[in-house]
Amino acid sequence: MSDDQQQMNHKNVAKFLGSYMNRSDVVPIIERSLKVETMLVAGAKADNQVKGMEAIFSICDKAQTSMLKIDDVQNVMDEAPGKLANSILLFAKGLGWLTSLNLPNVERRSSKDSTGRRMSMQDYDQPNIRRLSLTGAT
Repeated sequence: MSDDQQQMNHKNVAKFLGSYMNRSDVVPIIERSLKVETMLVAGAKADNQVKGMEAIFSICDKAQTSMLKIDDVQNVMDEAPGKLANSILLFAKGLGWLTSLNLPNVERRSSKDSTGRRMSMQDYDQPNIRRLSLTGAT
C-alpha cells in the first residue's frame, strides 16, 4: 500500500461514495425552479461536463440562459481563470450590474460625437452609416 492509501480514511471514502451514488438528478429541480439569468460554463475538452451542460441548457429558458465553452481547456477554474473572470464580469454587466467597472481589453464607447459634444439618447438612436462602411471613414 502507498502512503496515500494508508492515510486515507476509508470510512469517509465509503460515505462519499455512498452519497455520490445516491445523489438525485438535478435536471427536474432546474426545470421547476430556475427563473433567473444563468450562465453555464465548461471547458471544451471536458466531454462529460460539456454533455451535462448541453443537457441542462436544452431544458432551460433560452432567453435567460447563456452557455460558454472555453476552448482548449478541461478544468476552467484551473486552466483559464482569467477568461472565466472576464466572462462572469461581462455577464454581470449585461444584466446591468457593475456598469461602472472597466474591463481589461474591452474598449468603452465614447459618449461624445465627432464635434466633441455629448451625445443624447436620440443621437445614439440615429443610424451611423460610417460605422457600417467597409472602407472606413474618409
